[in-house]
Amino acid sequence: MKKKVIRKLLAGILAVGVVIGVAACGDTTDPNGGNSQGSDMQNKESGEEASDSQQQEEELPPLKLSVLMNAENQGGSDEYERMVQTINEYTNTEVKWVFDSTSEYTDAMVLRFSAQNLESVNQVNSLDANFCKACEEGVFWDITDYIDDYPNLATIPEIVRMNASVNGRLYGVPRARDLTRNGLSWRQDWLDNLGLEEPTTLEAFYKMLYEFTYSDPDKNGQDDTYGMALISYEGPWDLMQIWFGAPNGWGIDENGDLIPAHMTKEYDTALDWFRQIYSEGLVNPNFTEITESRDWDNMMKEGVAGSIADTMARGRYMQTYFDANETGGQANIFYSVDMGYGYLCQPTEGYGGVLAISKKMVPTENELRRVLQFINDLNDAEMSDLIEYGFEGIHYFITEEGYFQYYTDEEKTALGVTTANYRNGFNQALAFFRTEEETAKRVKAVPETGIRALETEYMKESEQYAVQNYALPYLKNSPTYVGNGKALDDIMKKARLDYIMGTIDRTGLDARKNAWLNAGGQDVIDEVNALYHGNN
Repeated sequence: MKKKVIRKLLAGILAVGVVIGVAACGDTTDPNGGNSQGSDMQNKESGEEASDSQQQEEELPPLKLSVLMNAENQGGSDEYERMVQTINEYTNTEVKWVFDSTSEYTDAMVLRFSAQNLESVNQVNSLDANFCKACEEGVFWDITDYIDDYPNLATIPEIVRMNASVNGRLYGVPRARDLTRNGLSWRQDWLDNLGLEEPTTLEAFYKMLYEFTYSDPDKNGQDDTYGMALISYEGPWDLMQIWFGAPNGWGIDENGDLIPAHMTKEYDTALDWFRQIYSEGLVNPNFTEITESRDWDNMMKEGVAGSIADTMARGRYMQTYFDANETGGQANIFYSVDMGYGYLCQPTEGYGGVLAISKKMVPTENELRRVLQFINDLNDAEMSDLIEYGFEGIHYFITEEGYFQYYTDEEKTALGVTTANYRNGFNQALAFFRTEEETAKRVKAVPETGIRALETEYMKESEQYAVQNYALPYLKNSPTYVGNGKALDDIMKKARLDYIMGTIDRTGLDARKNAWLNAGGQDVIDEVNALYHGNN
């Protein structure tokens, strides 16, 4: 078992020592980085210093800390104790794991914030106004200027850092979720029946919707299909308007100010196109009456509609259904449609909560650095494999082909494995960000194939086209938006829908935008810009 040493804790001390040494020694330096005078003596001294440094590191006592997770684990089993001990040895810590599986976890955290009844590391699921207030009051460490000192944590993308920030400052380690997973799914068998191009441009996309609606793509001789399936969920409109160059919620205007998407010309262009495809009958007209996601999927499964704009996973679900039921159906996916602005993708926030470090429980910078090193080390391959899969030779084995595979229940019983939930909750402490080197060390799963492999490839490839919501770090601290955000959002959601369905015209749409401004929208604009510019 590799025993990790606390490199970052001593980095500052060692750096100071190097600076003092260089200042005291005015010898010239040769091209190879050594001093031209007294190099043998200095190398000897450097070796002694390195030895002393290693000894200091090895003698550093285990860090005692506690970790609060929103999960269930009673502990007590031999496997649980072995896991705790293995983590402790690898990270040079003594961790007290606190599991809270209550459904009111997020509400209970508000009380913990105010009373500072926290553990060293705390899983925070919602970065709401309560969390923001706690950050402003100094409850949690601002880790913005520390995180790049830790190799795994340094890989967190800038867009995720900003999304998880409070006024542009990071008060917890984000826990990763797929950043870009949205796109378009369609019936490839219908596309092939009609001899159409894949819908990755505006022209091809529109032609597909039109032909899927009016050219009998399933060849049943009936006029019973639509180009795109919609339900009352508004996500497809949010997703597709970004393809037209509209901001992802909020963008930056020509003056460098934050501006809501609905106040841009690109938004208006998108709505005009949405209005057109609705008026031409290219989408199911009853979409506002459909509320269940399963009914949405069924429209493609049952051949009612030929495409869905949502997560690319919907195309995978379709293919799984077609294969299982031997329908002969074929699904396909892509992450964007070039509407004249290049490929643009609506990302998720890129994280699911943060690991926030209590300043009360971790009072010094040196301890903070050790806690960050602990979180970093949990994302090393060895720890990630342990936490996610268990122990090799007990819970899983490596096949002849080099892939990990779980033992069956019968095999685990024969091996004496009796506890099923010993790993429960530990994965909540993983950030799921790691270096390429650590990723390469992980046990390998059987390679993905077919549309699942395509989805994984596209999720990675499309990250470069993710469109940032520039106001996300500041809306959390806008008093008007915190208090009245839902009502304001509802004004524009209804306005968009009414315009698409022809209930209002352009004059009516502009009137709704003015109503939004007068209902508090202008205050939100002013507040988020004050925070944004104040953060430079």
